Amino acid sequence: MRHQVRTAVAVSVTATVTVAAGATVGGVPAAAAPGPTVYPTLTCVQPSTNGTYRAVFGYHGKAGDTTIAVGPDNTMSPATLNGLQPTHFRPGNNKAVFATPAVPNSQTVSWTILGQTVTARSLNTACGPNVSLPAEGNGIGPVLVIVASVLLSLASLVYRQWRQRRRVA
Repeated sequence: MRHQVRTAVAVSVTATVTVAAGATVGGVPAAAAPGPTVYPTLTCVQPSTNGTYRAVFGYHGKAGDTTIAVGPDNTMSPATLNGLQPTHFRPGNNKAVFATPAVPNSQTVSWTILGQTVTARSLNTACGPNVSLPAEGNGIGPVLVIVASVLLSLASLVYRQWRQRRRVA
C-alpha cells in the first residue's frame, strides 16, 4: 500500500513539474494541446451548367501565423488536388482562400488539416455574388515577367558588346 502511494505522488509531482516547465505535446505547449490551431472551412461551391462544380475553401486560424506543409496534416481528397491548398495560415476567419478546378457533380472534395475534415458536394451552398473567388492559376503576370526579363538580358548583352567595340576602336 505504501509503495502505491509513493508511486502515485511521484507521478503527480512529475506531471505537475512537466506542465509547469513548459512541456509540449506534439510540438504544441501542453496547456494549448487540446484541439488543432487551424480548421478548414467550406466557403461555398460554384456550380456549372456542364455537370461540374468548383469547391471554394477557407480556414479558421486560432493562433498566430502557422505553417503546415502539404502531407498527412494538410491533405486534399482526391489526392490529385493536393498542392492547391495553402501551407501558410494566418489567424482569424479566412474565406475563399482557394478554389478547386471543376470536378464532376458526382464527386466529393475534402480538405483535411490536423485531423479536421471539411467535404464539399455539388449540392452545398452556391457562391453568391458577394463571394470573391480566388483566381485560377497565376494568370499572365509570370509570363510577362519572364518575357521582360529575357528582353532586358538581351538588351544588356547588346549594350555591353557595343561598349566593348567602342573601346577597342
